[in-house]
Amino acid sequence: MQIGTVKINLSTRKIDYSITSLNIRPKEKNMNYYESMIILSPDLKEEQVNQENQKIAELIEKQNGSIEKTDYMGKRTLAYPIRKKGEGYYIVNYFNLPPTELGVIENHYKLSESILRYNILRREEKEA
Repeated sequence: MQIGTVKINLSTRKIDYSITSLNIRPKEKNMNYYESMIILSPDLKEEQVNQENQKIAELIEKQNGSIEKTDYMGKRTLAYPIRKKGEGYYIVNYFNLPPTELGVIENHYKLSESILRYNILRREEKEA
C-alpha cells in the first residue's frame, strides 16, 4: 500500500510530491497451517541439506511465518528416478504462514536446483 502527498505551488507552477510505502502484514488470526515435504538431491552432503532447510526456515520467518516442527527423514530410495536420481533426502516441515505469502515459498522451491520435488499441503488446524 502506498500513501502519497502532493504540494502545488501556484506561483512557480511546480508540483512536489512524495510517496510513502507502508508494509502491512496480516495478523496472527489470518495464518494457515501447512505441511511441506521436499526431496533434495542425493549429491548434497548432510551439511548442505541442513543449510538448504535453514534457508527455507529463514524465508518462512521473513514472510511473517514460523516453523513448528521439522522431520529429517534421511536419504531414501525413490519409487522412480527424478532427474536421473534414484535417491533423495526427505525433509518434512510443519509451519504456519499467511496465505498471501505462500507463493514466495513455492517460488523458492521451484527455483532451487537442489530440490528435486516438493509438495505443500494445507492443514485444517494446528496438530498437537
